[in-house]
Amino acid sequence: MYTGFLLHRCDIWRMATVHIVTFTNVNYEVISWQVFRKGLSALYIKSPLEGKASGNF
Repeated sequence: MYTGFLLHRCDIWRMATVHIVTFTNVNYEVISWQVFRKGLSALYIKSPLEGKASGNF
C-alpha cells in the first residue's frame, strides 16, 4: 500500500498542480470580467442596459 502511494505520488502532485492552475485561471477570468464591467459602467453610467446586466450577473 505504501509502495502504491509512492507510485501514485507523481499523479497526486500533477492533479494538485492542475487544480491550482485552473483555480488561478478562473480567478483571472473573474477579475478580468469585473474590470470589463467596470469599464462598461464608466462608459454607460446611467444606461438601463447596465442595470439589467448587473442584475443578471
